[in-house]
Amino acid sequence: MKKIFLLLLSVATFEANAQFVEARTDSFKTRVPLRLMNIGEGAGKVLTSDAQGRATWQTPAGGSGLWTVAGLGGNEIQNTNAGGFWSSYGTIVPITANNTTNPPTAPVAGSGTRMMWIPSRSAFRAGTVNGNAWDAANVGLHSFATGYNSWASGVGNVAIGTGAISDGTSNTIAIGEGSHASGYRNMAFGIGAISDGTSNTVAIGESAHASGEGGIAMGQFSLADGSVRSIAIGVNTRASANYSTAIGTGTIANAYYSLALGYYNLPISSNATSWVSTDPLLYIGNGQSEASQSNAMVIQKNGVVNIGVTPTSSTTYKLKLGGSMSATGTVQASNLRSTGLSGIGERHVCTDASGNLIECTNNSANLLYYNVSALGFHPVLSASTPLTAFVRNVERALISFANGTKSGDAHAFAPVELPDGALMSKMIMNYKQNSGGEMKLTFYSVEKQTDAVGSIEVIILSDDTSPGTIREATADFDKETKIDNSKYYYYLKLECESNWQGTDMALRGVIFAYSK
Repeated sequence: MKKIFLLLLSVATFEANAQFVEARTDSFKTRVPLRLMNIGEGAGKVLTSDAQGRATWQTPAGGSGLWTVAGLGGNEIQNTNAGGFWSSYGTIVPITANNTTNPPTAPVAGSGTRMMWIPSRSAFRAGTVNGNAWDAANVGLHSFATGYNSWASGVGNVAIGTGAISDGTSNTIAIGEGSHASGYRNMAFGIGAISDGTSNTVAIGESAHASGEGGIAMGQFSLADGSVRSIAIGVNTRASANYSTAIGTGTIANAYYSLALGYYNLPISSNATSWVSTDPLLYIGNGQSEASQSNAMVIQKNGVVNIGVTPTSSTTYKLKLGGSMSATGTVQASNLRSTGLSGIGERHVCTDASGNLIECTNNSANLLYYNVSALGFHPVLSASTPLTAFVRNVERALISFANGTKSGDAHAFAPVELPDGALMSKMIMNYKQNSGGEMKLTFYSVEKQTDAVGSIEVIILSDDTSPGTIREATADFDKETKIDNSKYYYYLKLECESNWQGTDMALRGVIFAYSK
């Protein structure tokens, strides 16, 4: 009786709960939460079974490709595999891939903060974008971009940093805030650096700019904008000509194949694309600012060296100095010229106490001398003037004319036989004069086969400033006078201003200073 009661109770209980559970041969359904208890249940565990199908709750075990929620925020995921993780794409993206074989694609478009690995484009993005920089059309094959609003749209391009743009056709790199690399194989590194030449240009530094073909700009505000392979290194440097190089601060290389060094050189108008012999080859600047440019030295392509002077087209002198030159050793040259000693005639050069080159005086040992004694002069008298009016004082080596003899009635002359080829320097007259008036001594040359009056070479006038003494008066030859005995005769003529004054106006002799 008892067994029958228990059976009826079980059937009644099952029927009472049948509305919540449905059991079939191929499935089991429940309309209420299902709890499996007393088999190791706990928070975060997973249901597992053994080989016999017995179920138990277990703590998740680590393993390949296994992810779990972990992190300070509680909503991060972690890969628990100690070997890391990787993503596989079934097909290699070749370097020859293009937008036809591998069409532009991206998992999401527009603004946002995200990381994207796009296998079919072999491209990676990480950071924040505010716009369309990471949309499918702007994701280049094999490209990499990270940071804020970075842009890498060409094949193999790289952009890193805030606003970095690498939009060249291929293999351009832009790293740094506001950097920009366009063209082909160009690179820009630094804040605001720009590399936009046709190919192979490099810009490094704040606002550095490299253009043209193969240009390199390194340094703050450096600019290499020559058409072909210009290089600018330093601060505010510029290489604007083909194959030019500027190094320093504020230097400018504006001539074809030129080099500018130093500090704010003064550029000279030049050809930027062709070789011109008078254009600068080397600048060395010593300016103070962009508003105060100057050159310490400029070497021109023709080899002329200019120090402290502005270059010209002249090649007469290979070294031009705008100031004095000092040398502790020997200065040797086949020809030396001192423009400070330029003038008519040739003259000897000596040094003063400071070593400066000066013209030698008439007492220099380098000069030679020729004397004409007064006793060698011959009188020329008018018909009314007696011969006794001409007086020779042999003991004192003086000649004179009687007091009161008029100048038109009496004068004297003497032949001069200087060595052939003598270069005349000075003529010196020694005389005595105790009163007013003056004597006039003239050196003449006359051609051998002409009846013309001789040509005046030099004149000396006497004065009476030191009566009672033998005085000396000197005259320089102010034109080049070279004795040519094959063509000329030479002589001296002695005259007076008005009337002769006897022994108070007398001639001692004449000395010529010359060189060979």
